[in-house]
Amino acid sequence: MFVSGGSENAAGTQVSSFSSDNPTLEEAFQAFCTVYMPSRNFTQQTRRDYRYDLTEWLGQVAVTSVKSISTLSIQRYVSHLDERGLKGATRHRKIAAIKTFLRFLEEQHVLPKDFSSTLVWPRVERDEPRPLSPSQYTALLREAATNQRDLAMFETLLQTGIRLSELTGLHVDDITLPTKPSPDPITGYGLLRVKRKGKGIQELILNYKAARAIKAYLKERRTTHFPQLFLNKYGKPLTNRSVQKALKKYARAAGIS
Repeated sequence: MFVSGGSENAAGTQVSSFSSDNPTLEEAFQAFCTVYMPSRNFTQQTRRDYRYDLTEWLGQVAVTSVKSISTLSIQRYVSHLDERGLKGATRHRKIAAIKTFLRFLEEQHVLPKDFSSTLVWPRVERDEPRPLSPSQYTALLREAATNQRDLAMFETLLQTGIRLSELTGLHVDDITLPTKPSPDPITGYGLLRVKRKGKGIQELILNYKAARAIKAYLKERRTTHFPQLFLNKYGKPLTNRSVQKALKKYARAAGIS
């Protein structure tokens, strides 16, 4: 059985916590997903992404055991990512998933401790975000105005600049709204408490347009036991992917490429 962190034998030497010193890739992958990532407090989004990326990679590995993995096969796969024309951020995530998985196997002593360091990892440039112009910003919100939830969601996202995961992680109790939203920054603005990654809670100002949109959405938000602010039509928390799909829909409608 796998136990995070490994164990020591009678001589005090670290040994693998797997049932054998050469576990199957499936056994290692399941331990990584069900024990290692949760024990390291990886976000739910990171866990989903890494699970997806590793499943894709392992599906192309023509071996079944951990010690049969070759550095050459990994290098070929990494090169293939560039040939596919994937965006920089996507390549960066896929490479990070493989590197994290290999370090996990090194910690469990089923791969040599310097295995991943022998690989030449490409430098992957992250894609620079492209800001919206004032006309695009206005057009996007105009398209979203047909849906109270989506308008509140994008007003909040565009006004505060919070991360996508921070937006979907917002709870109703994280929002303080004015009695009557107005351009007056003293009485008409709201407050947003966002859980920053590794930085605790940060308070951000909500302008009156975002506060007004959220108040309107809350009036029609269905009753649910979920504390998250933004819910889907089934009353369950929205996922990052759902927000991305909605953004693409409104962007297309607004003529934004």
